[in-house]
Amino acid sequence: MALSVRIVNALEKHNVILAEHLMRQTYDSLITLKNFGSKTVEEVREAIVKLGLTPPNWKRTPKKTKTKKAQNDKSAESLFEFW
Repeated sequence: MALSVRIVNALEKHNVILAEHLMRQTYDSLITLKNFGSKTVEEVREAIVKLGLTPPNWKRTPKKTKTKKAQNDKSAESLFEFW
Protein backbone atom coordinates (compact mmCIF):
# COMPACT_ATOMS: atom_id res chain seq x y z
CA MET A 1 0.00 0.00 0.00
CA ALA A 2 1.13 3.50 -0.65
CA LEU A 3 1.01 4.78 2.94
CA SER A 4 3.34 7.19 4.68
CA VAL A 5 6.02 5.81 6.98
CA ARG A 6 4.23 7.41 9.95
CA ILE A 7 1.01 5.50 9.18
CA VAL A 8 2.82 2.22 8.52
CA ASN A 9 4.75 2.51 11.79
CA ALA A 10 1.57 3.21 13.77
CA LEU A 11 -0.17 0.22 12.22
CA GLU A 12 2.81 -2.11 12.69
CA LYS A 13 3.01 -1.24 16.39
CA HIS A 14 -0.48 -2.69 16.71
CA ASN A 15 0.17 -5.76 14.53
CA VAL A 16 -1.83 -4.44 11.61
CA ILE A 17 0.48 -5.65 8.88
CA LEU A 18 -1.67 -6.85 5.98
CA ALA A 19 -4.47 -5.09 4.14
CA GLU A 20 -6.69 -7.90 5.46
CA HIS A 21 -5.86 -6.89 9.04
CA LEU A 22 -6.56 -3.27 8.24
CA MET A 23 -9.93 -4.05 6.70
CA ARG A 24 -11.04 -5.75 9.93
CA GLN A 25 -10.38 -2.66 12.04
CA THR A 26 -13.14 -0.38 13.23
CA TYR A 27 -13.04 3.38 13.08
CA ASP A 28 -12.76 3.52 16.87
CA SER A 29 -9.84 1.06 16.94
CA LEU A 30 -7.94 3.09 14.34
CA ILE A 31 -8.64 6.49 15.85
CA THR A 32 -7.20 5.38 19.20
CA LEU A 33 -3.81 4.64 17.63
CA LYS A 34 -1.10 7.17 18.25
CA ASN A 35 -0.70 9.57 15.29
CA PHE A 36 -4.09 8.56 13.86
CA GLY A 37 -6.90 11.00 13.31
CA SER A 38 -9.80 11.34 10.93
CA LYS A 39 -7.50 12.62 8.15
CA THR A 40 -5.24 9.59 8.55
CA VAL A 41 -8.22 7.24 8.40
CA GLU A 42 -9.23 8.96 5.16
CA GLU A 43 -5.68 8.49 3.77
CA VAL A 44 -5.86 4.79 4.59
CA ARG A 45 -9.29 4.52 2.95
CA GLU A 46 -7.91 6.12 -0.23
CA ALA A 47 -4.96 3.71 -0.27
CA ILE A 48 -7.37 0.77 -0.01
CA VAL A 49 -9.37 2.11 -2.95
CA LYS A 50 -6.15 2.47 -5.00
CA LEU A 51 -5.57 -1.25 -4.44
CA GLY A 52 -8.93 -1.91 -6.09
CA LEU A 53 -10.57 -3.00 -2.85
CA THR A 54 -13.76 -1.74 -1.28
CA PRO A 55 -12.85 -0.02 1.99
CA PRO A 56 -14.80 -0.66 5.18
CA ASN A 57 -17.52 1.82 6.00
CA TRP A 58 -15.55 3.49 8.77
CA LYS A 59 -17.69 6.03 10.54
CA ARG A 60 -17.16 8.05 13.64
CA THR A 61 -19.16 6.69 16.55
CA PRO A 62 -21.82 9.21 17.52
CA LYS A 63 -21.17 10.92 20.81
CA LYS A 64 -23.54 10.05 23.59
CA THR A 65 -25.76 12.95 24.50
CA LYS A 66 -26.26 13.76 28.11
CA THR A 67 -29.79 13.50 29.33
CA LYS A 68 -31.03 16.32 31.46
CA LYS A 69 -32.30 15.39 34.88
CA ALA A 70 -35.91 16.21 35.40
CA GLN A 71 -36.32 19.05 37.83
CA ASN A 72 -39.30 18.44 40.09
CA ASP A 73 -40.86 16.23 37.45
CA LYS A 74 -44.50 16.60 38.35
CA SER A 75 -47.07 15.41 35.92
CA ALA A 76 -50.40 17.15 35.43
CA GLU A 77 -52.06 14.46 37.55
CA SER A 78 -49.88 15.13 40.58
CA LEU A 79 -50.62 18.86 40.32
CA PHE A 80 -54.36 18.24 40.32
CA GLU A 81 -54.09 15.90 43.30
CA PHE A 82 -52.81 18.82 45.30
CA TRP A 83 -55.94 20.87 44.68
